[in-house]
Amino acid sequence: MSPSRITRLVFNFVVLQVVNILAGPIVSRQVGLYQTFTLVASHSTSPIHFQPINANNLTFWIGKPTSSFCFDDVDSTLIQCPQGNITALDYGGYGAALNSQVPAGQAVFVASNGALGFTRPHGLYYPDGAFTGPFNLDITDSFGLFTFTGDGSTGWLACPIREQGPWQVFAAIEGLGDGDVPGGCVEECIGFSALTSVYDSEEPAVFQYE
Repeated sequence: MSPSRITRLVFNFVVLQVVNILAGPIVSRQVGLYQTFTLVASHSTSPIHFQPINANNLTFWIGKPTSSFCFDDVDSTLIQCPQGNITALDYGGYGAALNSQVPAGQAVFVASNGALGFTRPHGLYYPDGAFTGPFNLDITDSFGLFTFTGDGSTGWLACPIREQGPWQVFAAIEGLGDGDVPGGCVEECIGFSALTSVYDSEEPAVFQYE
């Protein structure tokens, strides 16, 4: 394992431990303390089946590309820009973070309206009422299953802007209403499972997500 990957893993481990401490006691851990993975939606016969889940505009979407940034005019000896078109997450036993290179990391949360989101670069600042967990990762022989069980959530929802998408990702929390979702109608949202695949790279997926 390269020194740069070791440094990134240690740093993101610290970020996730901060999330864990802020969230309180850890109830259970389904897998080892640290896993890195990508996500796809699973709902057979639906338009989102096996579509990637990407970070875009501080939220997560199906049908939108990964939105990322890296300096293009900086000395390459200081910053090596990753390819930047993959959304990968790090899991730490309760909390989750994006697999980015930016200092201070980017933590994942569920907003008070149920939207799955992530923090801006360079800081762990959450919107009021956000949930930092519990996120869970269960591993089978062929894939993993990423879930959120806070605030009475019963699963994930893909809520469309229009009939054929794109779809914003929400947790099906208690009290989720029409005014919370982009299309204005919760009944149009599609329930799905978030399947994981191991992301195994010596380098982070992006410099920072936007």
